[in-house]
Amino acid sequence: MFGISKGQSVDGSAIVVMKPSLWDPSDLSLEEFGQFAITYQAAFIQSQVHGIHAIVDASGITWSQLYAIGPVRGKFIGEFSSTILPVRIRKVHLIHTSRLARFGLRMILPFMNKKVRERVFFHDGNLSDVFRCCPPSAIPVEYGGQATEQCSIGDHLVMIENGRRILEDVWQQVRDDHKSTIEK
Repeated sequence: MFGISKGQSVDGSAIVVMKPSLWDPSDLSLEEFGQFAITYQAAFIQSQVHGIHAIVDASGITWSQLYAIGPVRGKFIGEFSSTILPVRIRKVHLIHTSRLARFGLRMILPFMNKKVRERVFFHDGNLSDVFRCCPPSAIPVEYGGQATEQCSIGDHLVMIENGRRILEDVWQQVRDDHKSTIEK
């Protein structure tokens, strides 16, 4: 449902590949996925510094998934993705969008802030615009690219651990600076 390319976009951003049709609402609630995303992205420093290009394969979205989202959770997703999620969204490339997927997006897009909404692009069958900012070597073969693998779970755990260490170092520096200010 969620993966990170081993390559980067032209601007140095991480390339995140998502396939929401793989989400089973009876197995993982939207709120649980949100908790995972916040924890993961907070530790994935590259996504905060350089941002991400999200390639979202919207094929295969089902009515049961849209029903699980509904208008209230659609509002949550829109606000979450543009104001809560600790990541710089450079572009969202929506590919293979069916009518059902576009219907679902209408529940989400109005709740995104204007800046993020303007970074959402639909690519129906023609991915040439995606390849302009994301090199084919970093895009999975199934989407016309050349990448045969994404980061593994082990790679993700290393990224999270490295991000945790960086966050701890920054937090320690803030505490030290605060302590020295108080002592003066």
